[in-house]
Amino acid sequence: MSRSFSAGVKEELTERIDSARHCRLAEMRAIWLMQEGRREEGTLCLRRTPLAAVRKFFTILQKAFTIDADYGDGRITGDPADLAEVCRAVEGALPGRSCCRRAFLRGLFLCAGTMNDPEKSYHLEIVCRDARLAGEAEEALRGEELHAHRTSRRGREIVYIKDAEEIVRLLGYMQADRALLAMENARVVRDVRGRINRRVNIETANIGKTVDAAARQIIAIERLLKKSGPGELPPALREMAALRIENPEATLEELGAMFDPPLGKSGVNHRLRRLMKIAEEDEEEENAESV
Repeated sequence: MSRSFSAGVKEELTERIDSARHCRLAEMRAIWLMQEGRREEGTLCLRRTPLAAVRKFFTILQKAFTIDADYGDGRITGDPADLAEVCRAVEGALPGRSCCRRAFLRGLFLCAGTMNDPEKSYHLEIVCRDARLAGEAEEALRGEELHAHRTSRRGREIVYIKDAEEIVRLLGYMQADRALLAMENARVVRDVRGRINRRVNIETANIGKTVDAAARQIIAIERLLKKSGPGELPPALREMAALRIENPEATLEELGAMFDPPLGKSGVNHRLRRLMKIAEEDEEEENAESV
């Protein structure tokens, strides 16, 4: 099974660790809140899923704090005083700066973000465990002038973006550069494919109109020739009638090229209209006689 686009984004975000301590704390705060972190005596407990987020929390902890700690099975153990310090710092880290908002959103997406394959549709969302966290996510996005929407699903608060430009900006903001490039490539492919499909649809519609018009012309001409015979028509119209019957799929331009000398599209159209008018008048006369 091929890896999902979301998995690729998260893998890239896992590799990104900010150098500034306040940014590190902001990302730790996001993971702590998303993973329902809690402190017990000598232990920091986080949910084990997704495992990559918990591992990153511990990795950042080691870089942001000079304490001895061990990690295993979703638990970080160490000196209770040291862990209390970590807990206070993380819980008090409010992402007020732009760089901290970026780290915070990166942590949120790493824990509970999903993104559709951009070759199919544009949709990015973060599933927050409560309204408070969803509010923080919205505030962080608004701080960077990113316009998200919000809804509820199965007791969870969903913050989502469906606009392609906004998703591109968010990926770039979170420094998911590979994902951003992949999305831009997918957008180009979708745009080209869309233009081709629209052109094909237009051409198909035009062909259908041409075929329908030709069918009506041939029926009218054959009825006219059956009743009156080709000798009743002027030479120019007689030639036009013969070419239309012999070339039912030809366009007006193609029919015009068959004349010697060639006839323009307007000239062909004029002759066909004259034939149709004669056929209609003949049919009306026939109907009047039968009454």
